[in-house]
Amino acid sequence: MTTLNVSSEQQAISNGNLNESTVTDDLELLLTVLPPRIADALEHVGDEYRKEPFLTASGDLSHHLENFPPIFEVQKDSKGNSKIFSGTSWEELAGYCRAIKTGSRIHISGTTATHGPHAIGGSDPAAQAHFIIDKIEAALLSLGGRLEDVVRTRIFVKHMKDWEVVARVHGERFKSIQPANTLVQADLVGEEYLVEMEAEAEVQTKD
Repeated sequence: MTTLNVSSEQQAISNGNLNESTVTDDLELLLTVLPPRIADALEHVGDEYRKEPFLTASGDLSHHLENFPPIFEVQKDSKGNSKIFSGTSWEELAGYCRAIKTGSRIHISGTTATHGPHAIGGSDPAAQAHFIIDKIEAALLSLGGRLEDVVRTRIFVKHMKDWEVVARVHGERFKSIQPANTLVQADLVGEEYLVEMEAEAEVQTKD
């Protein structure tokens, strides 16, 4: 067990007894209290956590998220299809987009728990799976869809021992949607990545 030596203000944060008038920057102090892996994930958290009530593992951070940039910039190709790019090095290297919308159909490329140069979720396959689904939802929202529009998901796990915990995350997030699904083991690129997921959606048009 690791023992943390923190100030009275930092301890108050941990106990949930500190109001905003006590310190000027509670988020900065919070990052000093959290274990390094969690603090790093919080500091580099993606735009996917823009949905109200903006809850993360560290609580409601909505007062820190007042000015949001666009989720993903939508680009049109020569055929009139809408595409988005998340800016990972893999997209440029391998020549693909994060997601493409053709007609009413949205196709989302294999997605890992990547935000910029960071792998989110550490060695926790459930945390990686949640972040991946958040990222997929952000892509859908950018292209005019919703998570509820998903009709097919494919899940790839590095270690077969993780299949159930990942499947449970999928079940939690898609319980009321119930798309077609496949889960298989695959030797994923990147030692830090335990889960990869792709999705297809059919955007429902309003009459």
